[in-house]
Amino acid sequence: MSRLGLSGARIHRAVVKTGPGCADQSILMGVLGDQVCPRVLGPIHDPVLGSGYAMEECDPVRPGEAQGLILIHMRDLLRERVWGRRARNEESAAWREELGEWLFAQGQSDLYHTLCRLDFSDARWSLIHGDPTIANAMRTAGGELRIADPLWPGGKIPSLRCVDLGKLLQSAVGWEQQLDPAYPKPAVRSALYLLDPYGQAEQHRAWFWAAVHCLRLAPYAERAGHAHLAAWGRQTAAGVADALRRRLDRRDETIVGARSS
Repeated sequence: MSRLGLSGARIHRAVVKTGPGCADQSILMGVLGDQVCPRVLGPIHDPVLGSGYAMEECDPVRPGEAQGLILIHMRDLLRERVWGRRARNEESAAWREELGEWLFAQGQSDLYHTLCRLDFSDARWSLIHGDPTIANAMRTAGGELRIADPLWPGGKIPSLRCVDLGKLLQSAVGWEQQLDPAYPKPAVRSALYLLDPYGQAEQHRAWFWAAVHCLRLAPYAERAGHAHLAAWGRQTAAGVADALRRRLDRRDETIVGARSS
């Protein structure tokens, strides 16, 4: 921020984001609050830039920062400020049928059967961020952690805590390292520490959602021309799903041990 002349007016540095879904995203950022997301400064409607919003300027988390610690800090931020708040949509089982149909249409019969086996009866319904990956982790000018680009739940994505945990696991199994080789390869123990506060049922649900998230990113990556990211998403989803199935079968194999490289 800088001050010019004698008028008292100030110039503030900001980031402008425009494109489809930005208006809804800015609303969710306001709901989550500026202790979780970068602070939204206001809407943008420009004939050249398009529609979107302006937000406070933040810096992406650097590849040199300890990835495991970042994930723990993100989890703790969500635990303290998001997951204890009431879900904004109805707590219903409709998402499960829709997700099952999508998995079956994708030829993911193993993951579909895993969905059928998992118990969601005691899963935590809450407000969620929707996309808490390291790629969306940022630092304010004061060095405080924020998580950008939240996504509203809906359709086949329920407002369940395990959905966010699955996104954190997506980072723990190496998503950012695929985006940018400057990021270090993830440490297996990061995933274990992330889930340590939760019981076995929630851990199973979190790993299930990690597989779903990796699978869902594949078509987006293909449309953007990143075939290697699509391949990673499908391979990682298959590895996580297979290990989860083995765990549900009570075989002696850890989920992270079956992750593709």
